[in-house]
Amino acid sequence: MSPQRILPPGASAVADARAPGSSPWKSSGLAVLYIGLIGWLARETRFDLLLFPELGALAFDIFWRPNGTWARAPLMLVVTPFLAGTAGIVIAHWLPYGVISVTLAIAAGLITLRLLKSPIAPALSAGLLPVALGVTSWWYPPALLVGTGGLALIAIARGSPATPRPKSVDDRIEAAPVDGRWWVAFVIFLAAIVVPAGVSERPMLLFPPLVVMAFEMFGHSDICPWAKAPWRLPLACFSSAAMGIILVGLLGQTPLCAALMTAGAIAALRIVRLHAPPVVAVSLLPMVITAAGWSFVCQVSVSTLALTLCFLTWQRYRLRRRALAG
Repeated sequence: MSPQRILPPGASAVADARAPGSSPWKSSGLAVLYIGLIGWLARETRFDLLLFPELGALAFDIFWRPNGTWARAPLMLVVTPFLAGTAGIVIAHWLPYGVISVTLAIAAGLITLRLLKSPIAPALSAGLLPVALGVTSWWYPPALLVGTGGLALIAIARGSPATPRPKSVDDRIEAAPVDGRWWVAFVIFLAAIVVPAGVSERPMLLFPPLVVMAFEMFGHSDICPWAKAPWRLPLACFSSAAMGIILVGLLGQTPLCAALMTAGAIAALRIVRLHAPPVVAVSLLPMVITAAGWSFVCQVSVSTLALTLCFLTWQRYRLRRRALAG
């Protein structure tokens, strides 16, 4: 019998869906190269949003977990962000940034996920991005197809194992929520962020990947892997946002910068032992924000801390109700 490999806390779930023979270094390198390639295409076409930030989250998870939930849904990987992004563009065309437009963009993304029964939660970010950044170009939805289409082809080429694997924690988090009561806390949190973000006209208080994080956390409260160490998510988001700002300041919005942003975010996740793909999207946001500065880092930090506190409050409430009911 071969010796059992001991994994660090939080890493076992990721390893379950990793391809045989793959390594963290190889998976990370492929994700970094892919984002660098898309960044090069964005520069050559002069359309920055070809590299929409959530593409980093999708690439990270699909290269790390080629047998994971997102990689096993290549059609939804292409269709869901496209439809949510199209809805976001329509809303951005007709309404200025504010509470109403943000609410409609999030609602459109949730409806898209629901109707398609899609596990691709990063589509929520793809739909909110045009509203948050004031993007009105109709080239945005087709541009989403470039990056997601490439990932879908890679997922199909790498294939799934012949023998089904048991679902890991990360698989279940990326799947659609099953507890119908999660939306109460999700809506309360969004309302607490949407209103000040809209009134103060600081869209990065509700930076698009935050919606994806909240969706996955509240939708899967029982199995959220960072619930026992809630400091991990804010720390990873702060580190990724800060690295993004520093790299843009040093290198500009270049393909090399995008690749290094991705590598830095992955390193931050490895250091805190956390598998949270939206954190990679946080690092890439400065690539598409005009004149992003340290206020962006502050807004990301405040919002992520608020999410963590709200989630812990919700979790404590649920546990108390269960204790009383039992």
